[in-house]
Amino acid sequence: MTALGGGAYLAPDLRNQMFPEPPRTLAGAGPAPMSTKVAQDRLGEFLVSEGMVTPEQLQKARDEARGSGTRIGAALVKLGFVEEGPMVLALARELRVQAVDLDRIEVEPRILRLVSGELAMKHLAVPLRRVGRRLTVAMVNPTDLAAIDDLKFATGYEIEPVLVGEVTLRRHLEKYYDAVDERMQEILSDILEEDVEVIEEDQEEVSV
Repeated sequence: MTALGGGAYLAPDLRNQMFPEPPRTLAGAGPAPMSTKVAQDRLGEFLVSEGMVTPEQLQKARDEARGSGTRIGAALVKLGFVEEGPMVLALARELRVQAVDLDRIEVEPRILRLVSGELAMKHLAVPLRRVGRRLTVAMVNPTDLAAIDDLKFATGYEIEPVLVGEVTLRRHLEKYYDAVDERMQEILSDILEEDVEVIEEDQEEVSV
């Protein structure tokens, strides 16, 4: 997997899958908490101010987002107005958070099982790595404190959020949780087969 840069707080084997660490304007400063709506409004305004999209493109993306049930960033990518990678990296620098490229990461099924598929889809988040009591989670909105609290309550771990693009995340959510479901079905099938064998053995002993 190709290295993209690193982050001091991440486990070494995850650092190589991160975009370069954004500059921090204040010592220890992190992202300001924002609701999803505020975050989306800020994203649109930021991209226009950076010259990455025009006001007209932003308005078309807002209309697309409302119609498709996605967020502005995903709508801009879908309409071909911006590439997701540069957009995510620019936003990460603005929010002073790190960004991750899921296409360069393989997440272990045992880590994925820490967050249910339903919760992952609700908050557009996917767990990446657990180190001690800290769980690194890729999120479309890493400033959403309500979502972070929900994930913390559900997993029992401290949550370290990193930024990910919505288009990439949705694609991986489907892949990850389908794989987890398939693996769980295999495990359940193995357990049921073992139970059947035990029952058959018991019946044979009783017959004898």
